[in-house]
Amino acid sequence: YDSNLEIQVLLGSLSQTARQIQNMKEGDVIYFKKPEHARAVIRDMPVFDVEVGNLGSQLAIKVVNSIQLPDILIELGQKINAPELVRNARNWKAARAHYNDYLSELEAQAEEDDNDAGNEYT
Repeated sequence: YDSNLEIQVLLGSLSQTARQIQNMKEGDVIYFKKPEHARAVIRDMPVFDVEVGNLGSQLAIKVVNSIQLPDILIELGQKINAPELVRNARNWKAARAHYNDYLSELEAQAEEDDNDAGNEYT
């Protein structure tokens, strides 16, 4: 968890011909359609969909969606030879799966309780 990772925010992409790029000069404006969300990447791997905004006088991003973060961190840890990152990401993935199972059990129990309540004599 102590590793510093650079997060890049991609606002969008566009295609230009080699000639168009070669003819670009200072002051040229390039238009592109703004996507619904920007994409945050770490070492060319997408990790979050984000909204770009302002917080005071600073630019800021708000995480909208996590893109399978534990799997990405495992892959990243393997790429940069960070076994602790890989281990922690695997533990996080296992804990998240256990938590999701727990939530499913709670939902099933609540549904069963609702069904039982409907069968009571009043």
